[in-house]
Amino acid sequence: LPFTNKVVPFDEFKEFKTKLPCGLLPVLELDDNGQYLDQSNAILRYVGKIGGLYPEDPLLALQVDEVIYTVLEADKLVEFSLFGPKHMMFNDAPFEADEKVENRKRMMDPAVTQKNVAFYLSCLEKKLEGSKSGWFVGDSITIADLRTYQLLQWLTLGILDGVSTDCLDTYPHLKALKAKVEGLPKIAAFREKYGTRYGTF
Repeated sequence: LPFTNKVVPFDEFKEFKTKLPCGLLPVLELDDNGQYLDQSNAILRYVGKIGGLYPEDPLLALQVDEVIYTVLEADKLVEFSLFGPKHMMFNDAPFEADEKVENRKRMMDPAVTQKNVAFYLSCLEKKLEGSKSGWFVGDSITIADLRTYQLLQWLTLGILDGVSTDCLDTYPHLKALKAKVEGLPKIAAFREKYGTRYGTF
């Protein structure tokens, strides 16, 4: 699918966000009417449908959504570690730097009994164990694989203080999926062009 990826510089965002439904990124701008649509997972599903990466079969679509919502559970924990209780409106104090690191160690520790990131990674790992193709659903890539890749990349980039870049070593199927996605020519070209734009958090 042809598209233009636009990265909005910080100094332009204040004015740009007044045009957006909720004042947040990312958004999808439609060529035909200039309408902006937000919510990244809704955009992902829309693009997946028109690009052939979201199954028409209801049961297969359910399996794709099952993976995506598992990833979202892990995402919420990573987000909490980024922004702390203040962002989540639990209290007025953000995490201190040492609290961030300690919380991230706990969220990645398989020995922790609560449903942490390690728990959800284990769930995803088990789903891939039974796959002959190496993809979550069927014999080809779907948006389930792409959404999972986003989480795996985020965890292994080395930008989350307290999360080791080798954190996927105990999840060999997920590690293989990450490499499989990165080996796709269009993904590789996109990553080469846009790269990583973040410092550490």
